[in-house]
Amino acid sequence: MATAGGRGIAAGALILVLVLGGAYLLPAADGSASATAPAATRTAAISRTTLRDARTVSGTLGFGDSLDVQFISRARSGIVTWIAPEGSVVSRGEPLFAIDGQPVVLFEGDLPLFRSLRFAGETFTEFEWLELNNARDEERRAELNVGARRAQQAEAQARLDEIRTHEEDSLRTDPVTPQFVRLAQAVAAARDRLQRIAKLAEKGHASPAEVQAAQYDLAAAQAEQDAARRERGLQRVAAEAALADAKLAVHQAERTLRDARDVRDALLASANEDADVAILRANLETLGFTGRAVDAVRRWQQHSGRSATVLVEPGHIVVAPGPVRVAAHLASVGDVVYSRREGQNDLAPTGNTSSQVLRLTSTARIVTVPLDLADHDHARIGDAVTITLPTGATLQGVIRKVSTQFDAEGRAAAEIGIPDQQALGSLEAASVDVELVTGQREDVLAVPVTALVALPGGGFGLEVVEGGSARLVQVQTGLFAEGMVEVSGDGLTEGMQARVP
Repeated sequence: MATAGGRGIAAGALILVLVLGGAYLLPAADGSASATAPAATRTAAISRTTLRDARTVSGTLGFGDSLDVQFISRARSGIVTWIAPEGSVVSRGEPLFAIDGQPVVLFEGDLPLFRSLRFAGETFTEFEWLELNNARDEERRAELNVGARRAQQAEAQARLDEIRTHEEDSLRTDPVTPQFVRLAQAVAAARDRLQRIAKLAEKGHASPAEVQAAQYDLAAAQAEQDAARRERGLQRVAAEAALADAKLAVHQAERTLRDARDVRDALLASANEDADVAILRANLETLGFTGRAVDAVRRWQQHSGRSATVLVEPGHIVVAPGPVRVAAHLASVGDVVYSRREGQNDLAPTGNTSSQVLRLTSTARIVTVPLDLADHDHARIGDAVTITLPTGATLQGVIRKVSTQFDAEGRAAAEIGIPDQQALGSLEAASVDVELVTGQREDVLAVPVTALVALPGGGFGLEVVEGGSARLVQVQTGLFAEGMVEVSGDGLTEGMQARVP
């Protein structure tokens, strides 16, 4: 296939040939176009055909995108006890690897198992959804916690109200609280006693020491009253702080409840009309495990080597569109792998946080092509392309995916499927050439490019030979491709002969 640069050089040479070769065909003075052709010429038929222009780009043959499979479990960790060999093909119902002696099996589908289900009835609509049950338990726990925190807030508010009432009562001259009634009475009694002793002292019936003792008694009574008032003030401050803490606890409990309800609602929304259950049921039926749901699941678990708990978890099954090829081991037999959960990145106490077990690819080989922006519009899903292998052999491919995301180098990946996998033989990876169709015209008239004659006034013509004579017909050109050119003009029909220098 000629490159773009080669076609450009050929086109330039063609124009030069046309200009030089067509100089001898000039319109006559009366406007008719006729001439006598040189003897060393031949003719070519005007044909009706499909013209295709193509561009060759480089691609890579391989197995396409890979999928890294990780250890998923409610358990903290597990030990790899078996892995399918690298390069092997694993089909529906077959194990990919085993953790703690429990195999992880391949099922076919388009949606992974994303929840833990325990079946216990006749049909697959009867199951216990563990994550949803746990979410509902958390919701109920959060509801109880909100109730308890609100009760604590009410208690703290009542305590503060009581202390504020006592504090206000302590400042009155006629308190009603027993404590401050007693303190007020003690102050009043000490004040009366001081006044009586002071009058007696004025008459010489009481000594200065007795007056001083009465003063001390009054001061002590007032100090005790002031201390009680200060204590009430401190109790109010503490009660206000306790109330603030209780309100904060209520807010936190309410937020926890909202979060728990969001988790519950998200789980319910993710059920997707039980599409994962449908995939599980379809795979079990295909593998021959039919009948009551609980019996089918139990028989499958026994057959596959798993514990027959009738509980199916995401870590028990890997779902892929079809059979898979084991591309690489990411762990070895005997390795400890750790199940990571959202928000938990430190599950591995030894510092080994690996959760990856193996890497899978499709069993079908495909070609991946990085397309420049100029080629991107020529790659359309469903278009047929021609692939040239390093051996020189060619085979057909079909564009099945074209990315719209361009990388830093301005390239977007296109994926080309190969229907005839056997034509590839044992070839698994190689650099290949891919011929993209950049232009196509169906059911058009075409002649060899060399049949075109450059007209003095511009444009092109054909020297049509009929009955031993030739006449020059002006034509409009269309697509140039593979040495041919699309032409149209008055009187042109399929089968006419055009002179080719």
